[in-house]
Amino acid sequence: MTTISTRISDNPESNPHKRKLAVTGARGFVAGSILAQAEGWELHAVSREVPAQAPSWVRWHALDSGDGSAVADFLRENSIDAVIHCAAIANIDYCLAHPDEAVRANIDMTCSWAHACASEGVRLVHVSTDNVFDGARGMYTEADATNPVNYYGETKVEAERIVAE
Repeated sequence: MTTISTRISDNPESNPHKRKLAVTGARGFVAGSILAQAEGWELHAVSREVPAQAPSWVRWHALDSGDGSAVADFLRENSIDAVIHCAAIANIDYCLAHPDEAVRANIDMTCSWAHACASEGVRLVHVSTDNVFDGARGMYTEADATNPVNYYGETKVEAERIVAE
């Protein structure tokens, strides 16, 4: 398994019967907000590295999310019930300047999580972006046709396609 390191909470209120939620991209804004607000779950934060100051109520995992077998092992070994996949490179200019990194983070890692979740029977929520739309009008819904105007949006459309399959 390619898990680099894990920090496990010493929370005395830990309940072995709580459902287990993994949140990817855990050092980012959206994932951090989810972790701060999730109640009633045993929380597993997943990122490239464990931060020096991690909340004691979160089990933190450094994982190569591009390695599908490592992701499947992580899900199985931790008995994860659901994943909220927030990990991405969201900087539009950076994605354009570094397309290989954008593909790896936004498409390949999403593919690893989608396939591992499907094979392990774990529910997956994929966080996308409004950049999958062109902005010609507002108030888009998930049923609207995508039409990204930047490379970041293109990678997220492909990630959405993979998750939908």
